[in-house]
Amino acid sequence: MWYEFFIDNGLVPFFLIKRTINLFNKNTHRRLKKTSKNDIKDFINEISHGPIAYDSDIANLQHYEVPSEFFQKVLGDKLKYSSGYWLPETNNINQAEIAMLELYVERAEINDGTSVLDLGCGWGSVSLYLANKFPKCQITCVSNSSTQIEYIKSYCLEKNITNVTPIKCDINTFTPTKKFDRIISIEMFEHMHNLTALLERISEWMSPNANLFIHIFSHIKQPYFFNNNTWMAKHFFQSGMMPNYELFTQLESKLKLVNSWKINGRHYEKTLNFWLEKLTENKQEILDIFKKDVNEKKALVFWRRWRIFFVACASLFGFKKGSVWIVAHHKFELKNE
Repeated sequence: MWYEFFIDNGLVPFFLIKRTINLFNKNTHRRLKKTSKNDIKDFINEISHGPIAYDSDIANLQHYEVPSEFFQKVLGDKLKYSSGYWLPETNNINQAEIAMLELYVERAEINDGTSVLDLGCGWGSVSLYLANKFPKCQITCVSNSSTQIEYIKSYCLEKNITNVTPIKCDINTFTPTKKFDRIISIEMFEHMHNLTALLERISEWMSPNANLFIHIFSHIKQPYFFNNNTWMAKHFFQSGMMPNYELFTQLESKLKLVNSWKINGRHYEKTLNFWLEKLTENKQEILDIFKKDVNEKKALVFWRRWRIFFVACASLFGFKKGSVWIVAHHKFELKNE
């Protein structure tokens, strides 16, 4: 893309980048209003065929094989790389992380002694929180990132946590040897492709009274795929999708949708703005982390890209007071056969 040289090298004033991002989101909103019922049918047909995920290795390189030290400088204490939940009394990102984690516990109905599968576990924010809160729970957490799994293993060893089993595996080939009472997935489905096949596989991993709980960002009405030729897809979201809130009412599987919740996009906007603030505050330390693998010039390019990414996402979820791009929670159970 012709403009990359200019933004990578800091030649465009940042206020112009922000204005361009806001304009892009307005144009996207305008374009999506023209989405027809047939367009949505085509989208559903597309995500009902093919492999469960495309370009898993690229997604890893874009996000999840980035050094854990980077995320420790940017995220909250739980290393939750997804939206926090900002209650009126919430004062900081650490409280927002815990508030969202508690919402998962409540909505997924997790109790001490429950067996849990955490799909796309990130740096273990859910698994490690549950392990401490419910010492009788046995938790299996799965990620395709070596960096993430090594971090979780090291953390468990350091804190003497024995009820978490981290597994490094691609979701396309993951085959557990037991069933689970609760399966939880936080912002993984957006990186998948064939959601119908994924739900079918998950249904085989569920014990009779189990539920599946997912946290997924969504458009309130129209689903769409990210264009792989855009800056966002190239650097951060290759082969990703934006589902719509009602998508799971239209997919056929052995699971029934029993509840859904909307969370205003401003919760994510506020989370992203905190990450942006930390990215700026810790700029030199972050550059030093990047410079372990690349030269100083490239490290600065990486830092600038992350700044644009956080600003772009914050603008998206804050659009129209958080009413268009939102966070959705969905809970599923096995259908009675």
